[in-house]
Amino acid sequence: MKPTLEQVRPDPLLTEIAIAYKNPVYIWQEAAPVINVVVENGKYYVYDRGDWFRPNATVLAPGDVAPLSGWAVSQEAYSCQEYGVSTLIPDRVAQEASLATDLRRDATLWVAEQLHLALEKALADQIFTTGVWGTDNTTATDWDDYANSTPLLDVQTAADTVQLATGYRANTLILGSSVMAALRFHPQVMDVVKYTQKGIITPALLAQIWDFERVLVGAAVYNTSDSGVDMAPIWGDNALVAYIPKTPGMLVPSAMYTFMARPFQVRRWYNYERMSEVIRADAVLTFKVTGAALGYFFSDIV
Repeated sequence: MKPTLEQVRPDPLLTEIAIAYKNPVYIWQEAAPVINVVVENGKYYVYDRGDWFRPNATVLAPGDVAPLSGWAVSQEAYSCQEYGVSTLIPDRVAQEASLATDLRRDATLWVAEQLHLALEKALADQIFTTGVWGTDNTTATDWDDYANSTPLLDVQTAADTVQLATGYRANTLILGSSVMAALRFHPQVMDVVKYTQKGIITPALLAQIWDFERVLVGAAVYNTSDSGVDMAPIWGDNALVAYIPKTPGMLVPSAMYTFMARPFQVRRWYNYERMSEVIRADAVLTFKVTGAALGYFFSDIV
């Protein structure tokens, strides 16, 4: 017997549980703000950066006609993909459990975790690599070389580079957890903050150093082994200085966006063949670098 449409519609309660489970380890929604779109495959407008920053206004004498100018517009395509995962609650297991609702909750949290993990890795694989951003810095002295590295100047140079190229000052620093660890004990950083009330170097304190709105630390890890356990960091030992607006919008410049055609949902239905209840989490979206010049990438910086 196949499930009916009513059976596979999103479950509001389980979806609410999944959304409420916001593991602070995952940063994909902060790094790539969500733009809700109507169709899975579409286009968005790209304004020519040169036209917007080329001075066209001029001094006019009485009666002069103002020069006529304008800007070029092109289009870029996006194509959303469906991400999903499901798990089963067999009848025989449910009958042994004290509360079936607890099983549904646990299954919901598990599929939510799996979906977040997949999305986090998909974004990191796409943006934490060379050849994506306006500037790749592969030669800076590693920031865990405390005697020779200059992370304060490196990040400031990155912010200045973004501003000069785009007119927007970088406001976000994204770090792998090992990079954050290196900065936390770097003598330059410690010297700057030693007179502050808080002696522990936190992401918020780092943001204040460069006058950024935020520092995001990618601390999530994943198991690389098909059998057994072999853990690896998702974000590696890289760093990205970027401009990412607080309020996303189709006409608002940003280093990257998440185009989301269907939001995070959890469904459940009964599978008679397996004599089990199915719990499934899914979303339809894609990550898109929408402003390469708005990013400055440090590769293997520790």
